[in-house]
Amino acid sequence: MKTLLPAALLCLAVVSLHAQTAGSLDPTFGNGGTVITSVHPTNDAAYGVVAQPDGKIIVAGYTTTGSNNDFALVRYNNDGSLDNSFGTAGVATTDLGTDYDIIYAIALQSDGKIVAAGSVYSMTTFDGDFAVARYNVDGSLDTGFGNNGFVTTDFGTIGDAANALVIQPDGKILVTGLSYDGTQSDFVTARYNADGSLDNGFNGSGKLITDFASGSDVATGIAVQADGKIVLGGYTMNGAHEEMGVARFFAGGSVDVAFGSAGRYHTTVGNADAFANAVAVQPDGKIILAGYASNTLGENDFAMVRLTTSGALDNSFDTDGKVTTDFGTVTDAANAMVLQPDGTIILAGKTSAVTYNQFALARYATDGSLDNAFGVNGKVKTNLSTSTNYANAVALQADGKIVAAGTVDDGTNTDFGVARYFSGLELGVIDVKSENAAIHVYPNPIANRACKATYELQQSENVSVELYALDGRLVQTVLRNEHQQSGKHTLDMRFENVASGQYMLRVRTNDNTVGVQLTLP
Repeated sequence: MKTLLPAALLCLAVVSLHAQTAGSLDPTFGNGGTVITSVHPTNDAAYGVVAQPDGKIIVAGYTTTGSNNDFALVRYNNDGSLDNSFGTAGVATTDLGTDYDIIYAIALQSDGKIVAAGSVYSMTTFDGDFAVARYNVDGSLDTGFGNNGFVTTDFGTIGDAANALVIQPDGKILVTGLSYDGTQSDFVTARYNADGSLDNGFNGSGKLITDFASGSDVATGIAVQADGKIVLGGYTMNGAHEEMGVARFFAGGSVDVAFGSAGRYHTTVGNADAFANAVAVQPDGKIILAGYASNTLGENDFAMVRLTTSGALDNSFDTDGKVTTDFGTVTDAANAMVLQPDGTIILAGKTSAVTYNQFALARYATDGSLDNAFGVNGKVKTNLSTSTNYANAVALQADGKIVAAGTVDDGTNTDFGVARYFSGLELGVIDVKSENAAIHVYPNPIANRACKATYELQQSENVSVELYALDGRLVQTVLRNEHQQSGKHTLDMRFENVASGQYMLRVRTNDNTVGVQLTLP
């Protein structure tokens, strides 16, 4: 086993955990690992989750007030209790002035502010638009953003809805979803400046429409590559069936025609429909789409597709670039995905039981095989109630724990549901047998955007050094597969274009990965 050995003891922040059974519920969270929250006495639903660097968790979706839906956010302490310093008793709701205001995605800025994206829909005009709101760390609307805290965007059709967002390293906000013209829908994307105004440097207007030139297209996920290129994932109607689809653009919004076919790629999975509900970019630039597909029995299974950097199926993933997972039930669907620092892939969604649905998670190795160290043969099922349970979002905490959030039906109304699981990994010392193995970074917090990293190799091997946001997003590649000799190494690093906040620096060799949490003031 090759091992990274410790160098001199320097100012650092390393998190080391005793490994727990991967996929088991964390009993220190809520009631045996789960929490159910009723925002209002009627129906609530959660679609987004983020983990703060301090261990607090924010879940977002909507709550029903009278006959209307409003934006709703709930913040939990690390133990699953409501955080009374957020909103009113841990809950923040916002009426954006229409009949149906729904959050479908959230992200955390480096300054701790919360960006939520979704849709507003009026039953009077029968028109829907993108809606983006920004909240201060205490749950109040940030009145310096848009129009007193929120902005809506119309793509000129009768129905626009935002399904995903990502915050760029420069603080600009990318939001993607669909626009429906009454006949069919297309991928649509908007980019906003930090003040909520549309960024005219993006496609000339701040808005971008993408048509796969077939039937309806729906964008459900967005990611930004290390080189700044923008990746959209979703699904597109091709003839009689839905297919997973992806498109890639340069940072300014122009199509990357070298990717796939004229900047787009779509593919079937199984013998019928295939839907992608999430997209992620690996550190090596390969792209993963995750969702569900119909099998030969007409049932739905978890499904993934991995593409090469050029937009072709990656045959090193399973054998054909495609993976499906059957939980042994009629309806399985992955709704969210997160990449762990060791490269494994976690999908979260639902699986049907006899009379109700359960939270469902699966973890995969980098070759697409199920990780049998996770749950039972790579899969986990969780009942939060004896009625319907859907996991719609997933996130990683800084300590490596996995948080899944979604909607729970108690038989009368629906509520927010959250579950936390052990990952079985040790963050700070990841997949390394020696408890002393570490990378040391100084100064930390980083001064003037520059720091040094020291580590020691037992023998010569290839080394990669990468900076990740705490949501698993690759922010900057420092080294990529550089061959280094055995012995001590000191690496000078600069992070000029990285926003202030908390990050994870990862040093990766052929067999091991070591990480340290960094603070950029």
